[in-house]
Amino acid sequence: MKKEYKSVIVLADLVGGTPFKTAVTILEKEVDFRVIGGINLPLVIELSMLRSTTNDIEELLEQLLITSQEAISEFKQVMKKKNLKLNCLKEFNFIRSPTTIKAETLVFQRVSAF
Repeated sequence: MKKEYKSVIVLADLVGGTPFKTAVTILEKEVDFRVIGGINLPLVIELSMLRSTTNDIEELLEQLLITSQEAISEFKQVMKKKNLKLNCLKEFNFIRSPTTIKAETLVFQRVSAF
């Protein structure tokens, strides 16, 4: 492999999947390479934005791991932390389209009818 970069980060969707294994096999002889599994599109976007702020691979990966941990949440736990009830979703900081708001209103109207 022709060396053009000091460090390489390979992003793979599944740990142990074919892209992940291939990257590990090809890059195992490289000095500073990282293969990160479990990546999704928001994390790819986050990494591309972080790259404009630093070229330090350790800093990039540290921030990416923090972001990934913050991005994963379970709805009921978030509601508990914010002390919200299901019918108080308007207080929750979601970015919602008009279509989504109409659907939520319809669902809450039907639930309230019971």
